[in-house]
This record gives sequence, structure tokens and C-alpha cells, in this order.
Amino acid sequence: MTTGGAGRVVVIRLADASPPDIERWWDLYGRAVEPHPNTAPAWILGAASTPHERDGLLLCVLQNGERWDALLLAAVGTAVVARRSRPALSNDDGLLGDATTHRHPLLSGDDPAGALAALLRGLPRHVTPPVMRLAMMPLDGPSGDALVAGVRRSRRTAIIDHTVDRRFLDQQDVTALSPPVATADYVRALAGLGASTGHSLRRHANRLDRHGSAPLAVSDDTDRPGALDEFDELLNSGWKGDSGRGGASPRVRGVEAGWRESIEAFQARGVLRLLSMRLDGRPAYMSLGVQAGATVFGFSDAYDEDLAQHRVGTLGRVVTAVEWLRRDDVTRYDPCMWPVNEEANRIYASSRPFGTVTCALRPGGAALLTLTKVKRRAGS
Repeated sequence: MTTGGAGRVVVIRLADASPPDIERWWDLYGRAVEPHPNTAPAWILGAASTPHERDGLLLCVLQNGERWDALLLAAVGTAVVARRSRPALSNDDGLLGDATTHRHPLLSGDDPAGALAALLRGLPRHVTPPVMRLAMMPLDGPSGDALVAGVRRSRRTAIIDHTVDRRFLDQQDVTALSPPVATADYVRALAGLGASTGHSLRRHANRLDRHGSAPLAVSDDTDRPGALDEFDELLNSGWKGDSGRGGASPRVRGVEAGWRESIEAFQARGVLRLLSMRLDGRPAYMSLGVQAGATVFGFSDAYDEDLAQHRVGTLGRVVTAVEWLRRDDVTRYDPCMWPVNEEANRIYASSRPFGTVTCALRPGGAALLTLTKVKRRAGS
């Protein structure tokens, strides 16, 4: 246990986290600036569902009395610093495999920069190496501002690399819809869609609506009994449920129990979101997401492969984004889409930068980062 500038920093093994700890975690998640569902207890505990998986994971916590004001999920591993593999506190690749694509710290919205600074200053030497490497850190917005200010206030040295832009939609990217709404109207509502892409998607939307006896019906199935089972069935009936075709559904990866545990925990908290498109009563597309603050994050989707010639998957993503952004309590839809998926990313007009942040926690780490900068300038 180490005292930081405000509160104290404690490091708890995930395997040792108590029920009161989990509730404090949930409380911080609800107060945090730009919380992501991948950092919620529901997702982490489901992804690390066995004691063995939880044993090496650490909760680095800034604690003020009974309240948590910052939390970083990490593990002691290695990272390449100054062209060599070195011990590092890391949330980088390998932490729960691919289950957590966003792992930035949870920081209290009251003073996120101060919370991060206190966390960096207070990490105990006997537990943490001299270098910390954090992947997929937002570099703009409230989280990016907190990162820059927090590192500066902690008087630590940091470098940023491996930057990438990830795409999303804000309310300003979507125009209003007037009933009755056809599927093609959802495409028209995307203000930043390219002319060629828009024309192609509207043509497919019209064909899809004519495929059944009536146009596609869109419904919020979040609270409908049996909807999650229907989603699982649709997900595993297509290529995502077939390992021979590159599918990697939770069932294929053998993590279905943990996945379901996570989803049901989000559902119990009232933040799960499930949208369906139906054609003649059958699900043509279903999208599962989680709302955090005013953002809905896409977690997984599934579609009827018999309708693939009508690009039902892409149209489903369009409908999902527009539908959620029509709600008064939603201002952003983040599909959690990897940038390499260029075709799917075309429908999302806005973007923000993410990067890997390597931070020196002690003087020895600062010397390594200085060496890294020198080698970069020398091109070695």
C-alpha cells in the first residue's frame, strides 16, 4: 500500500477482489470519464472466469476512504523499450487475449487528471516494474486531456507510439427520420456517407425490403424474454459460429459461459442494449451493445446468411447506429470496429486517435525512454 497525492494506491489481485471491491469498481465505472464496457467488472470477470485466469491480473486502485477514484487493470509482463524486451506493467496484447480491446484506466470524472497523477505517483515499487506500457489509450477528448495533464502533474516521462484512428458516429453525423421509415431511409440519414457507397446501400436496402411480404421491422429487444437465446442461435448459425470458416464466436472459442455471465451482468445493471431487424417475423440481423454514459458500444452482431446478397450485415450496422442515436440519452455510437476492416468502417463518419503510451514510473524507466528517443532520432 502506497500513499499518493490524494488517497492511497493499493494493488489487488483480481483473484482476491471481494464483493465490496466489485461494488466499488462498479461505482467508479458509473462516475468515470468516458467509461468503456471492456473495463467494467461484468466484462472482466466474465472474460477471466477461472481462478487461474484471474491470478496474474492486478487491479491498481486509487482509494479515497471507501471510494475508488482510479483503476487500472494490468499485469506484470514485458514490453519492448529501447529495442529490447524489458519488465513492464502492461495492459498490452496478451491481457485476457483479445477479450479486452479497450483497457484505458477508469478515472473519476471529478478530477480525472488528478486521479491519474496520484495513481502514477503511488504505484508501489515492490509490485511494479520501472516502466508501464498502456495500449489503446484515447489521445483526444476528456480521456486524452486527462492523460496529458495527469502525466505532467505526476512529473513522469512518457512517449506515445503505435497510433491508429478508430471510427464512430456522433449525433451530428445523423439526420432526422420521419415516419414511415423504410430501410433505405436509414442510409439517407448518414450525413457523411460517400455518394457511391450510399447509392449502393440504398439499392440493397430496397431489395431487402422487397424480399419479404412486408418491409423490415426494427425493434428494441433489450427486455424481450428469450431475445438473448435468439441472438446466440443466430450468431452460431452463420460463419461466426463455424471455426472452419474463420468464425470466433464465444461458443467456438470455448468461452460461452463467461460471455453469457458478462452479458447477463450488464443486463442486470440495465445497460445492455439489443436491437433486431426482422423480416416476416424472422431475425434478419441482431446487434448486441452496452451503454456507458451517453455512448452505446457495439459488442457483437449476427445476421441471416440467406440474406447476405443484400448486404444485410452492413445495413444492420447502419440501422443500429441511427436507431441508438435517435434516443435522447445517446450522443455517440461506437461500433468497436478494428481499423483494418475498411469496408465496414466506411459508414462511420467520425474518428478519434488511439495510441500506446509508455510511461516511466521511476528514474530507471525515464532513462530507458530517453534512450528510446535517441535511437529513434538516429534511425537505429
